[in-house]
Order: sequence, then C-alpha cells, then structure tokens
Amino acid sequence: MGARSVLNLSLGYDYKNFSGRISLLYQGNTLSRIGSRPELDGFTKDLLRFDLSLKQNLNEHIQLFFNLNNFTNSADVSTEPVKGFETSASYYDWTADLGVRYTF
Repeated sequence: MGARSVLNLSLGYDYKNFSGRISLLYQGNTLSRIGSRPELDGFTKDLLRFDLSLKQNLNEHIQLFFNLNNFTNSADVSTEPVKGFETSASYYDWTADLGVRYTF
C-alpha cells in the first residue's frame, strides 16, 4: 500500500563551523484503505514537506543547533474517488528544536 513515487532531496551548505540543510520530502498518491469494492478504496493525496537544519560549532566541544520540521504545514489529505472530494485533512503543524550539544 506504499506510494509509487517517493523523493527525498537535500541541499546543504557548509562553511567553516556552520552547517545548514534544507530538505524536501515528496510522497505520491498512496493507497491507504481497501474498500469492499475498488471504487471505495481510500487514498492519501501527494504530500510535499520541507525541513530545515542549522548547526554552528562554537568550539570543539560545544555546538548550537536548530531544526524546523514541516515548516510549510503540509496537510495529509485523504480522498475517495467515488465521492469526488476530500474525506479528511490532517494538519500536523510544524515542530522545532533549539539546543546546545556538548561532546566529550
């Protein structure tokens, strides 16, 4: 029941003690539920999601980091072709992490 098309793409930039990445996840139309007849099958529409990751090394032991996930707030949309419209849409919003990492 997986997607026929999946793409993970990442673009990064590293300069001295800084590292940044922006990534894209594309997942094509996915069969999510098998109905009693093929026309009653449920599908999840294409999903396009973006994430961001930033890191700054302050010295050899301390690193600041920031991660921002799903910052476009992409919806997970379900459909049934026989009904001809969306049956549900879930918004998971974005999440963020900000922190300091210390390595020994």
